Amino acid sequence: MASVGRQLCSGSALALAAACVSSQKTRSPDCSIHHFVNQRRFSSFSRCDGAHTSSFVGTTPHISIPPSIQRYHEVRLAESSELYMHNSIILIPNLISPSECQQLMDAVERRIEKGSQQGRVYHADDLPQRFWKSLQRLLGAVDVQECAEVEPLERLPVQYLGPEIKQLSKTILEDRLLAFLEAELPEVAEKLFGRQANLAELTPSFSNNEPAVNRYVKGGEFTPHKDGYALTVNVLLSEPGAFTGGGTSLWQQSSFPPLGRLDRYLGREFVLHPHQGMGVVFNGKLSHAGRVTESGLRHVYVASFSLSPRKKDSGIA
Repeated sequence: MASVGRQLCSGSALALAAACVSSQKTRSPDCSIHHFVNQRRFSSFSRCDGAHTSSFVGTTPHISIPPSIQRYHEVRLAESSELYMHNSIILIPNLISPSECQQLMDAVERRIEKGSQQGRVYHADDLPQRFWKSLQRLLGAVDVQECAEVEPLERLPVQYLGPEIKQLSKTILEDRLLAFLEAELPEVAEKLFGRQANLAELTPSFSNNEPAVNRYVKGGEFTPHKDGYALTVNVLLSEPGAFTGGGTSLWQQSSFPPLGRLDRYLGREFVLHPHQGMGVVFNGKLSHAGRVTESGLRHVYVASFSLSPRKKDSGIA
């Protein structure tokens, strides 16, 4: 018999609970996520279908992550969904180990401590503020030390973090993520790349300055956007107690393509707080954002890319 769990967050946000069933769908009266188990691939999924919308007035629903995930977990953002391709998010536990998370964060902090601006990319929304500070410094309105403070969000591409980090990133993407698609979601790989095997033989094209590690301090956020590539993976590197706030906002995708640009206005917003090292994988047409970090230090590994059948002349870095 199915066991159903539901809970409300102590604050204003509603936590969506998972209703666990073994073989058939069960709708719980006050729960907007319905949890299923796929015995064939040992995967599971949750549905955020917007049921009982009056429960969400003045709140942003939070996606509840099952306590135990064997292979992967699918989060369906709407009743109308297709595995990975539409209104679907894939969670992969332990895509990056705790020690590897620390290795990536240490490399970023070493780069920051050196004070070099090479390989440090600032979020576009911060550029006007940085220009204004530079102008104030030139005019003598503020001192140099004040202008040298750390930006709320910096992106550090792995290509500037040393050969070991480049190799680790290559391992994460080729040996783990692409291998995961081949083993667990071959039909998705076929739709995305025209083949189900040997994905690492294809040539990657990345979003600008990626793969990278995003570094958030107080006030750091990433505004809503779509990546536009075949595959996006985000991995929280920080331990849960290292920061407050943060998380990723995700918006439902419209089933009517011409309205896709309006997803973040027409679709329901959901918030995900993934576990350390968990791969959050979704399609490039999904609107998402990095929510404001309220305190502490938050690191996120990010990579958005497509694969083409051209002759491979360089691996994933």
